[in-house]
Amino acid sequence: MTTTPPPLFPHQQELLDRTWELPAWALFWQTGCGKTSPVIHTAARLFNARQIDGAIVIAPNMVHRNWITDEIPKHSPISWQGLDWHSSRAKAQDRALARLLETKRGIDLPWLAITYDGLLTPRGRQAVLDFVARFPRVFLVIDEAARVKNPEATRTKKVAALRRLASHVRLLNGTPVGQAATDVYAQLKILDDQYWIRHGFGSWTSFQSRFCVMKKIVVGGEDEGDRSKKWEPIVPYEADPSGVAAYEQLDLTGIIDTPVTAGAVDAQRASTASAVTGRTIEIPVGYRDLDKLHALIQPISSRLTKEQAGLNLPPKLYQRLVFELAPEQRAVYDKLRKEYMVELEGGVLVTAALAMVRILRLQQVASGYLPNPDDPEAEPILVPQASNPRLRAFMDWLEDIGPQQAIVWCRFTHDVDLICRELGPPRCVRFDGKVGEKDKATALDLFKGGKRQICVAKASSMGMGLTLVNSSISFYYSNTFSLLERLQSEDRQHRPGQHHAVTYVDLIADRTVDSKILAALRSHHEVARKVVGDEYRSWLEET
Repeated sequence: MTTTPPPLFPHQQELLDRTWELPAWALFWQTGCGKTSPVIHTAARLFNARQIDGAIVIAPNMVHRNWITDEIPKHSPISWQGLDWHSSRAKAQDRALARLLETKRGIDLPWLAITYDGLLTPRGRQAVLDFVARFPRVFLVIDEAARVKNPEATRTKKVAALRRLASHVRLLNGTPVGQAATDVYAQLKILDDQYWIRHGFGSWTSFQSRFCVMKKIVVGGEDEGDRSKKWEPIVPYEADPSGVAAYEQLDLTGIIDTPVTAGAVDAQRASTASAVTGRTIEIPVGYRDLDKLHALIQPISSRLTKEQAGLNLPPKLYQRLVFELAPEQRAVYDKLRKEYMVELEGGVLVTAALAMVRILRLQQVASGYLPNPDDPEAEPILVPQASNPRLRAFMDWLEDIGPQQAIVWCRFTHDVDLICRELGPPRCVRFDGKVGEKDKATALDLFKGGKRQICVAKASSMGMGLTLVNSSISFYYSNTFSLLERLQSEDRQHRPGQHHAVTYVDLIADRTVDSKILAALRSHHEVARKVVGDEYRSWLEET
């Protein structure tokens, strides 16, 4: 395949000229700045210079497909062959891979795109090994690299093993600090296995001790009734002038700043529930010396925002739509918040003792339902209410915007089900885990083509790698604690090609966990800004 690519923007050309021969580099460019184009041009230069034989892209599902169907055809300045590998249709995939491996070395640049999940399968790993055996000098692209931020995760270790087979690597991540300041550790360690050692950090523990404020807490113990003292919530709100991230205690029992922290607490509590004396563990509750951490990542990475790139995109506008819970719903919410359990109609008892489960259940109550504790696959149990106030508020808002297209982001699958049933197929498409890959592609075509007004999606499914500038309204029916998912989902519409101000509407149940989630997102955003060195800008403020 040959193409005539569009010219690079100045910021892309500068990066290409400065870094193309380097063995490792991280592009921590904000989504929409055009990371893929200079990376594809880098691979082409290296191929023409006989420094690489082939290229592998690791990316989330659907994003990996875009590299082969959209990005490389548009931006490659040289002839190429490619395959987006996935675990389904095994025989067809094997034949396609065999054809790719027949590519003559030095003639066309071969590209293999595979998902992170695919790399975890035996067939996926074998496909990669066969590719490397045929094209030994590999240019590796790790796209949306937030997927490898956990140094202990199996996925991270598999990607790191593949990186050791590559001669050159580029790591792409528009949100390098999506949840914790330490997210950059594993990403840069994959780029260069000795990087942190050269900077005085021989292990993850030493790195964490240097930049995290650790707190000792007691888990287990004989006094299980006094949970308020043992399980105090900690939620970050902003960094104080000393450089140590500050925290405040919130009234909402059980809210913990990150799933990592909450998971550590819950796991330790579960494992020591029968202990008489209890155990003490250390968990991260804040950060220090983020300016130092920012300086450490500079030699191997570059950060670019849309403003710095001179993209002159329309502004982002934030709004909040607040509604009240129904009286019966409020009673269930308050009881569950204070007592960790609630009995619904029919004698169904719902408990939520663990920290992250409490957050989840309270948010679900605010959406009007709870999962059936006896059968998680069954239809959820509706919280007593005359009608669903959240859905009613959404439908009223939808009436206000008229025929304008919008993306509706949901945390829960049941919310997607509810909205899709209410709107019906003629008006909306869905994009979440219930939809197969082929149907997702059809849904995108219908929405982008203006044949459907609403796309109902989960940020975990559609929040990365897609351009949806045909609409300029995002409605957050429910949020997660993930800063990565929030920022990535926002940038599906706010990118080159968008000619209208993009409006983001957060639906908030008054006096509930909804507002706490937004506060936590703002805090994570402030920490991320300090690590990557972005200029200050207000975000998620009420307007």
